[in-house]
Amino acid sequence: MSTMKKGTALLIATALVFSFGIAGALATQNVTLADIREEAKDGWHQTYEAHGRTITVDLDILVPLADTVPVLKLELAPQPDDAALAAYDTVELYPLGSSVISVVKGDPGNGNIYKKVSGNITDGPTQWMDAPQIDWSVHAEDNPMTMQEATDLTMGVIEQLYGPQISGQYEVKNVGAGGKIYRWKGYDGNTAHLTTPLDQPGNIGTYYISLRPVFHDIPVIYGGGGWFSDYTRVELPSEQPLGYEAGAFVTTAQDYSVSIHAVREAEQLHADIPLAPFADVKQALETQIANGRVRTLERLEFGYVQYYDPERVDACWLVPCWVAFGEMYDDAKGEPKLYKDPEMEFTQKENGWLVVQAQTGQLQDTFDPSRTRRYVPETFGWN
Repeated sequence: MSTMKKGTALLIATALVFSFGIAGALATQNVTLADIREEAKDGWHQTYEAHGRTITVDLDILVPLADTVPVLKLELAPQPDDAALAAYDTVELYPLGSSVISVVKGDPGNGNIYKKVSGNITDGPTQWMDAPQIDWSVHAEDNPMTMQEATDLTMGVIEQLYGPQISGQYEVKNVGAGGKIYRWKGYDGNTAHLTTPLDQPGNIGTYYISLRPVFHDIPVIYGGGGWFSDYTRVELPSEQPLGYEAGAFVTTAQDYSVSIHAVREAEQLHADIPLAPFADVKQALETQIANGRVRTLERLEFGYVQYYDPERVDACWLVPCWVAFGEMYDDAKGEPKLYKDPEMEFTQKENGWLVVQAQTGQLQDTFDPSRTRRYVPETFGWN
């Protein structure tokens, strides 16, 4: 702690409960985000042998074009006024706070068809696309609306509810162009064998829009929701944790639903922090490849990860991290699982993620058995 200003150290001590020390990592934490972009510009293209398996990593590294890397505290945005909420057929306010809401107009996702038609029916296949590789010309099945129009409608709803400042902090995470409703019979692997589309008025495909917030040009990659608390073994003070994303089902311009956990910046702990070189991050992940846990790496991105505030359920911290996605297991013995029942049989791989702290280059200890810890990593500024 001797490298930090006294005031900063006191602020950290009172604001956060820490689980990692930083003394061992100080020597290498002297690079900027611009340095990271330069270091990672050629991507990661290597092949490894571990526990009798060949693991090929062939990735472009996703690094935002931000100039600085602040450490931020978020809180819930104010509730939309009654006039804004009156524009929708249904409004749901969740227990955590009035800014965790879902609004519905009309019949998104052809719900009325499901209510009145019996038998084995299901949506047709959905074509999913992650940003930035999105083909905006793709249509949901028989839907004249474009993917871009569905996304613009979603952003417009958020702006109508919260104003341009809140809506302007969201970007597209991924999108899906769905199929219309089909009858099905039996399974082919783990996929229902579709027969014929239902002959019902309004049976068209739905668009699925997922948005994530961006603060200071850095995206929020993960955080929020009970599954994240389970993964990081954090004991939450509430069953309704603060979320961070927005999502929508859009069937037509009159039939859609939009859900959003609207947040805003409340405090800036550091305006910028030094980072561990990308080589340290890569080494942390190579260790997981060598010990047999990681079988594939499909995406590696720099961004914010949300950590729950130890004192406030309606607030969270955004801490810079690297998040790696791919096929992963608890140990080298882990294998895909075979599922069988009378109608289907398929093998399921275990897809997951690893979080590496951007300032230390250390892997987050997601397997800590403690259920009572608060996990907010310690950070420090350039001073």
